[in-house]
Amino acid sequence: MNDRQLEALIYLSRCGTFKEAARSLYHDSDENEYVTPEALQYRIRALEEELGISLYKKRQGTSRVTLTREGHLFLNEAITIHQRMQRWRSMFAESTRGKLSFAATELVIMHRLPEPVRLFHERLPQIELVVKAASPENIEAKVRSGEVDFGLATHPPEGDDLEYVVWKRSGFVVITPRGHELTRMEKPALQDLVHFPLIVLLPDPSRSDDRARVDAAFRRAEVNHTPNIVLETSNSELIKTFVEAGIGVGIVAETSVLTLRHEIDVVRMGDEFGQTEVGLLVREEKLITRAMREFLLLLSDTFEPWLEKRENGHRR
Repeated sequence: MNDRQLEALIYLSRCGTFKEAARSLYHDSDENEYVTPEALQYRIRALEEELGISLYKKRQGTSRVTLTREGHLFLNEAITIHQRMQRWRSMFAESTRGKLSFAATELVIMHRLPEPVRLFHERLPQIELVVKAASPENIEAKVRSGEVDFGLATHPPEGDDLEYVVWKRSGFVVITPRGHELTRMEKPALQDLVHFPLIVLLPDPSRSDDRARVDAAFRRAEVNHTPNIVLETSNSELIKTFVEAGIGVGIVAETSVLTLRHEIDVVRMGDEFGQTEVGLLVREEKLITRAMREFLLLLSDTFEPWLEKRENGHRR
């Protein structure tokens, strides 16, 4: 039994055909070494002979395969052994050079990541860091395809092939031009906002629709007047720019005001608009390298219990 045989079974279970498993393995390989479907089939056949069991069976009339009952039972052990072998290989590698890639929304990158990225480069200057800005849906796709090592997503994934670990939760705030009337109110409420021109995000059909939360908050509050929305735009940076220009007051996620480069004031109104969250998104079989561990702990030490479970071979 060797690591390549275990790897072949893991990829076959995930992809469903030898052809797709070979393609996915090539995409994920650091050496970009192509392995033929026939070679993967040979590796699994050798594993079956050693174990004395059948690990998969073909679906009639199709090239797709499914794992047998014994195959499913052995798969969990295969994943655990494979992860440990990869971790040991990474730990004992002579060179510490490499690459770490992840995807996140522009908002998260701009306001939460500059300091962790700076510290990461100080600690591991030999590691190339690749940061990709993407929409919430594209983040999930990039993680699932293996294009990036992990994602920082704004909602849990669809399906159960990815792990999601909450990192940050935050609410919404109102931003105003400097010295605005709202900043002088002791406890401004939603009813107070309807008297001012509002600048808000455009509706977004994605599962992380911040505009929907704002609209729902006004409906729940049963305010006496319809909110006076004078401008809709696609991101919070534009909202801050228009607020600074004196066009109105804006409603944005609290994350977007962690770093302020505009002449505006921030008014906190409690939890009327609900909360948003950002979480780690990673494939279940993904090896946690030293570089990835270091970066996640720079984001937050709350990842440590999850990292320990993963490194000990436990998932979810």
